Amino acid sequence: YRMIPACINGFFFIPIYYVFSDPKILLFTEALVIGLGALPLYWFGKHLFGSKSLLALLGPFVYLVNPMVHDVNLYDFHALALAMPLILFAFYFMYTKRYIWFYIFAILIVLTKEDMPLIVFMLGLYMIFVQKEVKRGLVVSVAALLYFFVTVEVIMPFFANGEKPLLVAQRYAHLGGTVPNIVFNLILHPWLLITNLLNDYKYAYIITLLTPVLFVPIVSLEILLLSLPTVFINLLSLNP
Repeated sequence: YRMIPACINGFFFIPIYYVFSDPKILLFTEALVIGLGALPLYWFGKHLFGSKSLLALLGPFVYLVNPMVHDVNLYDFHALALAMPLILFAFYFMYTKRYIWFYIFAILIVLTKEDMPLIVFMLGLYMIFVQKEVKRGLVVSVAALLYFFVTVEVIMPFFANGEKPLLVAQRYAHLGGTVPNIVFNLILHPWLLITNLLNDYKYAYIITLLTPVLFVPIVSLEILLLSLPTVFINLLSLNP
């Protein structure tokens, strides 16, 4: 049921495999792409602190030594790992209003995994409410949301002979087991969200994510909130 994102990601590796026919190239490419995520952070540093300030190196340094980043890279090969640096590039180009490049990276993000359109949806909301780019942000958010539901409710079941994604049914049975039911139940029964978040190992999850960056992200809630879809997907799961 993940055939579409898997095939699309596969096409990017065809030229590489033509030269180096070795599965290790997947691991090397993943490490390389993740490392490139330091670039937009460095550009951000120059944008915020000036091109000659050593503070411009702080963001890339924290990113490259972050054990969470290392853990993602060491955990086999997953296309989702490629989304991490792509999100950094997309946000940088959105922040600096270089929208052509933002659109390119937004498209690449949604192709990495079926839930990544939700991150692009949040980027659209940031454009609307923070950058005051209402029309542009609305188009981005609506397009991302439509793509998400088409992928999850049409494309993935089509390649699974009409069956719903098994992981969704297993990990979110307590919320309805399907994406529409989950959304419906969380809206009509918000206490389900609260009761599922009140758990010691889920507190530990949040603390583990924020500790390597000394909880600094909570200072910029409008940026931290962009991660909510992915964070809630993990927090609401029955799989510890």
